[in-house]
Amino acid sequence: MRSPRRSRRTCQACVPAAIVRAKKAAVRYNGTQHQIVEHYAESIHGKGLLKSGLTVTATCTNCHTAHSVLPKSDPTSSVNPDNVPTTCGRCHHGIQEQFEQSIHHIKVGKTDKELPVCSDCHSAHTISRADEEGFKLDIMTKCGRCHEEIAETYFDTYHGKVSQLGYTKTAKCYDCHGAHDILPPDDPRSHLSHDNVVGTCQKCTKGRRDASPATSARDAS
Repeated sequence: MRSPRRSRRTCQACVPAAIVRAKKAAVRYNGTQHQIVEHYAESIHGKGLLKSGLTVTATCTNCHTAHSVLPKSDPTSSVNPDNVPTTCGRCHHGIQEQFEQSIHHIKVGKTDKELPVCSDCHSAHTISRADEEGFKLDIMTKCGRCHEEIAETYFDTYHGKVSQLGYTKTAKCYDCHGAHDILPPDDPRSHLSHDNVVGTCQKCTKGRRDASPATSARDAS
């Protein structure tokens, strides 16, 4: 039985060849996304594989499958929007369970609008850590693609204005609404329900209720 360390070296021996094959396939690709292999290499999945040797991280076949690769417009494709949560959930099962209960999931959300899935917020091939500044500063724009009026009012607030200045330690959409478990405020489980809203705000403001406006402004600068 191979040890994990030896198995990792065995898999790594094939990684360069796999990248070459992916680049050759990209030449025949006619979609709108470009530099897919290069973007994957710099993503959290790609760095996990190529730099850290984590062979359990997601590769092309984990998302697109090995032998039944289909365009995302095909309802049976593993990367069709309706199937993306299940595809990502093979590795991120706990998050998938949360998302399936949220207002964004197709079985819960009652709207004529197209509901967001993992790739809408995290992208497909340029996935970064959610705790990186770039992700934090861009998330309001991503939410604003669907919630345009709400995004405009957010950017008029103190939180929104300092975010636009590049300050990441202020409340973003997911700080108040949750990330994968978003529910309407009238749901008792919601982060913004009557019983939970104070606790949600206190995650950021606890211990700062007596801070003067001058102190708060100085901290945000």
